[in-house]
Amino acid sequence: MIIFKLLKKYCLPAISNAVLGLFFGFSVSAQTGLNLPLLKLPPIAPIPEPPNYTFLISWRSSNFVPSVYEGRVLPIKNSMVEIGFDLVDTAGKFVDVSKQKIQWNINHEPYQTGVGLKKIKLFINSSDKDVVEILMSNYTDSKYKTSSEISRFIALSAFSPKAILHTSDPYQAFHIGENRVVAIPYFFNVNSINTLLFNWKVDGKKIDNNLNLLSVNIPENNIINNYSGINLFIQNTNDQFEFAQKTFNFDIK
Repeated sequence: MIIFKLLKKYCLPAISNAVLGLFFGFSVSAQTGLNLPLLKLPPIAPIPEPPNYTFLISWRSSNFVPSVYEGRVLPIKNSMVEIGFDLVDTAGKFVDVSKQKIQWNINHEPYQTGVGLKKIKLFINSSDKDVVEILMSNYTDSKYKTSSEISRFIALSAFSPKAILHTSDPYQAFHIGENRVVAIPYFFNVNSINTLLFNWKVDGKKIDNNLNLLSVNIPENNIINNYSGINLFIQNTNDQFEFAQKTFNFDIK
């Protein structure tokens, strides 16, 4: 009985304080004479957030433009467009989607589906715009071991063909004598300019010339107001509804 009382008086407080010291990081040496080490718990690493993905989308049309043209080739109705994408994560690194199932929808209807299908070709059928959706309904991130749905919409608008007129004068003026005018077509759904028909009118009179080059001769006894201008009508010989018009009112200097 005496031994039990001694254990209760001296040993149990020491054991209790030692346990408290381990959990709360303080020394109990003042009460028990024991110098216990401080318990340091490892920091809890934060759970990384899954990255946000950015679609880098590019597209181009195969319509006709001059060889020196460096801008974007715009699509028109019934022209073919090639569209593709790359996926970039939050760190700005390209993501490998070669093993992902990729679905392409056009105007909310399924179009093409395939593994790693990053690029497709389509025809612009609408006279307004076509809505293209890139969808990965079960995208699996190997780093974060998660699956999610990621998608992106892009609207492709149908434009109209254009006609540009250039003269040999930098100020687009005419002079006494021969003046040359060049018609430059843009965005027609053709592979060659030879598929286009050029119809010219000078001062309201039809000119027998179906080429994209026109020569206008201004005589020396010209009265300035005798000429009202040049009218150009370009038409695709394979599609009568595909055309462009241009009017050029010139000054004579």
